[in-house]
Order: sequence, then C-alpha cells, then structure tokens
Amino acid sequence: MAGSLSDRWAVAFADFVVRWRWLVILATVLAVVGAAAGGRHLEFANNYRVFFGADNPELINFEEFQAIYTKNDNILIVIQPKTGALFTAEQAKAVERMTADAWKTPFAIRVDSLTNFQHSWASGDDLTVEDLIRDGASMPQSELDRRKAIALAEPLLRGNLISRDAKTTGINIVLQYPEKSLTEVPEAVVHVRAIQAAVEKDFPDLTIALSGVSMLNNAFAESGQTDAMTLIPIMYGVLILFMIALLRSVSGTIGTLLVIGFSTAAAMGFAGYIGVKLTPISITAPTIVLTLAIADSIHILVTQLGLMRDGMAKSESIKESIRINALAVTITSITTIVGFLALNFSDAPPFHDLGNITAVGIAVAWAISLAFLPAVMSLLPIKAKVRQDAGGWSVRVMDRLANFVIGRFKSVLLGFGVIAVSLIALIPTLQLDDQWVKYFDHRVPFRGDAEFAIEHLAGLYPIEFSVESGEPGGVSNPEYLANLEKFTAWLREQPEVRHVYSYTDIIKRLNKNMHGDDDSWYAIPKERGLAAQYLLLYEMS
Repeated sequence: MAGSLSDRWAVAFADFVVRWRWLVILATVLAVVGAAAGGRHLEFANNYRVFFGADNPELINFEEFQAIYTKNDNILIVIQPKTGALFTAEQAKAVERMTADAWKTPFAIRVDSLTNFQHSWASGDDLTVEDLIRDGASMPQSELDRRKAIALAEPLLRGNLISRDAKTTGINIVLQYPEKSLTEVPEAVVHVRAIQAAVEKDFPDLTIALSGVSMLNNAFAESGQTDAMTLIPIMYGVLILFMIALLRSVSGTIGTLLVIGFSTAAAMGFAGYIGVKLTPISITAPTIVLTLAIADSIHILVTQLGLMRDGMAKSESIKESIRINALAVTITSITTIVGFLALNFSDAPPFHDLGNITAVGIAVAWAISLAFLPAVMSLLPIKAKVRQDAGGWSVRVMDRLANFVIGRFKSVLLGFGVIAVSLIALIPTLQLDDQWVKYFDHRVPFRGDAEFAIEHLAGLYPIEFSVESGEPGGVSNPEYLANLEKFTAWLREQPEVRHVYSYTDIIKRLNKNMHGDDDSWYAIPKERGLAAQYLLLYEMS
C-alpha cells in the first residue's frame, strides 16, 4: 500500500493529522487569523499610474513633464442640450453656474469653460480681455450668436471645449492633488457629481456627462470595489450549490468552504502586509485562489467519499485519500505557483500583485487542504451510503470514456489536433488595444460618459509635447515660434487628431489684437522683443 517514499511520507503525515487533529485545527486557525489581519491595510488604488512600474521610462518622462508644467489630472463636464441649440440664454446660465461651482471642487487649480474663456479684442489703442460670455442669461440672442461665431473661430476652443457643430460644450477642471490620501480623488468626484445632479434637476433639458482622468481613476477604484462586493459572493453561492450537488455531502461542502475562505483571507492579508493597492486586475486574485482551493479539496474529498462508499471506515479513508492525492496535489500546486510568480516579469505592477497574491493563496490552499481539511473531516459527521455495485455510475462513465479514447486513439488525436491547429491559426487576429475606456463594461457609467465625450469633444487621450527652445527666453524667438507653428499645423493634419492646443495660437491672436484686430496680422510676430511683450501680456492676463 505504501511502497514508495512519497507514499510512506504521506501515510505518516496522515496519521499525524488524524491523531493531532485538534492541534492542527487550532494552529491553522491562529495562522490564518494572523495572516488575514493584514487585510485591514488594503486600499483600492485610484490612480492609473499604478499600472506602470517606478522605473518605467514613459512614466519617468511623464512625471518630469508634469514637474515642469502641471499635472493633467482633470474632470471634464460635457454638456449637451437634449433639444434646441446650445447658445441660448438658458444654456449660458447653466454653463456659467456650473463653471462657478466647478471652482469649488476640492483640489481644483483651474477651470476652463466656454463662458470664462479669456477673449481678447482691440478697440482703438486699447486691448480688452474679458470672459467670452458673462451674464449670458441677460444677453440678447443676437449677441449670443456673435459669441458663438467667435468660439467656433477660436482654435483653442473649437473641438476642445465646443464641438465643431456647436451642439456640445465642456467645462474642464484641472486638479492638483497633494497625493497624501486615497480619498482625494473621490472627494473631487463627489463634488462634481453633486454639481451634475443639481444642474440636471434645475435644467432637465441638459444631458451632462462626466469624463476626464480623475473620473477614470475613480472608475478603477469603484469597479474593483463593486466586483469585490458582488462577484465574489455570487461565486460562493454558485459553488455551494455545485458542491452540494456533486459531493452529496454537507460536511464536505463545509470543509471545502473553510479551505476557500481561509486561503483567500490569508492571501489578501498578505497583500495588505506588503502594501498592495488593489486594482481591477489584482482584485481577481481571490477568484483564482478559490478555483485552485476547490480543486485541491475536491481531490481529497472525492477520493475519501468514494472509499467510504466502498465500505472503508472514515478515519482510514481520510488517510488513504491523503496517500493517493498528496503527490498530485503538491506537484499541481508548485507548478501553478511558479506560473503565477512568473507574472513578476510583467512591466505592469498590478500583474506582479496578482501573481504574488495568487501564489500565496495557492500555497495556503495546498497546506490547508492536506492538513486542516482532513482534520476537520475527521470530526464532522459524514454519511456515505455503501454502494452495492462496484464503483457506481461515475466509475462506469469514466470507464466508458477511457475505453473510447483507447480504442479510437488515432481519431481522437487527429480530431483534437485539427481543433488545436485551427485555434492557433487565429492568433494573428488578436489585436493589442490599450484604450483605458474599454477596460470597463458598458454597465459602468464612466464608459458611456467617456465615449460621449470622445464622440463630441477632444476625448481622453491627450499627447503633450514639451518643445525646448535651447536658450533662455527662447520661446520668444521668431524662428522657434515659426517651427512650433509648422509642427502644430502638421499635427492638425493627422487623421487621428481631434484637437491641438498650441502656444502659437495665443501669440497669433495677440499679434492680431495689437494691430487693430486686422486678420492679416494673425501670424507669428517677426520681432523677438514683440513676442516677449506678448508673452508678458498673456501671463499678466
């Protein structure tokens, strides 16, 4: 019965577990409670930067860029009338109100909208800089139409804060987070959602969508929390039903659930201890651990229950089940652990977390299924009706399947070979797509809002360029500005580009203003000193 070294070890181990079952159970519970205590440190990440390693060159460049300028964390409020035109007194009143309320958003450092856009124009020798729309509710429609024409002619606005068909506008809130607390992003989101709810109530004719980087970050956190609160309980419910149906043993189902629960709790506690920030990727670790924990437990229990139905005593059937399954369960667990640890070679930290959490959970499931589960099963009452036929229906089904495969092994091999080759041939059809919005299902409100924003305005995928001049004050060099203007024009010609925001547009507009709003002066100034004066004027405004 126990000839090989592994068999002798398994039998000795099984004897120990059954003899000292109370000690095994107590030690397991204490160890799991200690490990699970780390779960109190778990937090959900609400910043897409967690998807990049600290040494990722693109992330390093991005952070250096933001250190020079400012961070691009933002919330974009997209507004569209359900019926009628955008430029009406009522719509202007709503946009002005939302713009004012947006300034009260926690951590807001700048708010840009159609109404507060700094429109500059010349009147004789005077230069006037004012909000494009102020007190729009009292403006006559003819004046609003004139402001609409100005907005559509302004390259800084057209396609950015106003759609090209003038049916949609946006309010962009730029946020500067201290990054001292994970509640910062949710605080800003809660405030903006309150603005949305209040305006939708008072202006029911408006469709309002919320997009932007901060909404994206918040969606990651909310989706992870929702999955943890809904998917995991549903999976446990389904598993309970299947285990009761397949094992036909309440005690076996209870034992398996304890293994699953302990393994998952220990794995997530480990994540808390090492400071993991949960993401929609790493939060799937409990599901994977659950799957492997069930597999280990089912191996042990099915064999034990089968032996008991063949007439073997409960204690002896537990020991024999451990002897039969210990090596297979151990090899399966080790190879699976190695596979998940290989995720540490991924460039994205959430995959490192997924691999490490799952590896720990599988290791715990292996240990508990071979020690704690048999100890518990030796205490719980188990009813296994001794069957009269040899092996029962499941054995007969498996025997028939085995005989079929052996008798027709060439046909089976050929059939599965054709299927495998056909599926492999489809690999070239796979496409890499890293669009953040598509990470979310259509049931997530952010997805619909983001796609609405992308359809009508600039969208969620900006590319920012830092164009060095190579000399102090070089941004006022006419040659530099001319080259920057050429680059801007080239970008606008690209089919994928929705909008380009360039410093040269500001300089050209000021040059035009300072020459009596003569359209022929809408060009880069030819004198460096003049360009420097425009820069100073822009900064002061």
